[in-house]
Amino acid sequence: MMADHGTWMLGGWLIFLIVWLIPFVFSYFVLRDRFKGRSPSARELLDQAYARGELSRDEYLKKRNDIEGR
Repeated sequence: MMADHGTWMLGGWLIFLIVWLIPFVFSYFVLRDRFKGRSPSARELLDQAYARGELSRDEYLKKRNDIEGR
């Protein structure tokens, strides 16, 4: 008895998907999120520094006013 050639073709496509397509799609989604981001603004950096406790309230308010042009 001989194997059906359609079975072999299906097996070939499954190997193609596993070896090439799945890693490619996975890499696309991982790298897309990494490069999609933008640089944080000066205000966002200032807010983060204040949240980490690196600035006192007075320093934070002074720098925020400088950034906003007040």
